[in-house]
Amino acid sequence: MISKTSKISIIGAGNVGADVANALVLLGKCVRVVLFDRTLSKAEGQDAQLTRKIAHGSRP
Repeated sequence: MISKTSKISIIGAGNVGADVANALVLLGKCVRVVLFDRTLSKAEGQDAQLTRKIAHGSRP
């Protein structure tokens, strides 16, 4: 079970990793999601996208 205080790390910021991170953020299942990828810009891009979703109230 995932607690609200959990920190979840996702290896790979491709389609699957981004979808998992997005679902965790939208469902409010954890406090912190960390994305790792070989390409730093890909992980940073996904981070920026998730941050915008949270800022615009896409999180329940």
